[in-house]
Amino acid sequence: SSGDFISDYNHDGWSHTFMAPPVISELYSTDSGVSISWNALKGEKKYRVYRMDDNHGWARIGDTAETTFIDKTAASGTRYSYTVRAITADGSRETTYFNPGKSIYYVAAPRVTEIVNRDGSADIYWNACKGASQYRVFWLDNGTWRGLGNTSSTRFSHSGLRNNVPTTYTVRCLDDDGDFISAYNAAGWTNTYLAPPVISS
Repeated sequence: SSGDFISDYNHDGWSHTFMAPPVISELYSTDSGVSISWNALKGEKKYRVYRMDDNHGWARIGDTAETTFIDKTAASGTRYSYTVRAITADGSRETTYFNPGKSIYYVAAPRVTEIVNRDGSADIYWNACKGASQYRVFWLDNGTWRGLGNTSSTRFSHSGLRNNVPTTYTVRCLDDDGDFISAYNAAGWTNTYLAPPVISS
């Protein structure tokens, strides 16, 4: 009759242990790239990190035994998605499927390229960062970064400096609304202002 079994079956069956994929817990911009962090999986020794953007599908960007990874090859002004898979200790086999991943719009932190002393001021120059609308320049005051001003160019003039006094600077990217969209170099770049000699007679 309808629904009757017409075969035997494997009495031992087949076993499979499900392992949930790593879940990205943090994704943020740093001075050197995009930092990705995820939960550790019990028994796994290594992880494989993948990246995707609007023009490319998932591509492997590195393996690590840690639960953090910095994508140092990220291009400024690009939206990226990241995901992580666990792999065997020798890296020969991936042991979990992709999770949906997380996305971030990455804008690189500016890097000061030159500081030039002028008559009464110091001019700070940095590289342009794709995706930035403006830049905010900071100087280090007793261990605290204080804003000097915003500019849409890649040059800023700091006036009112004291002779032979070191000053440390850093720069951060802003969007159209004036919100920060990049990290910054926390060490900064130091310049000692030297006033030009004044002819007395």
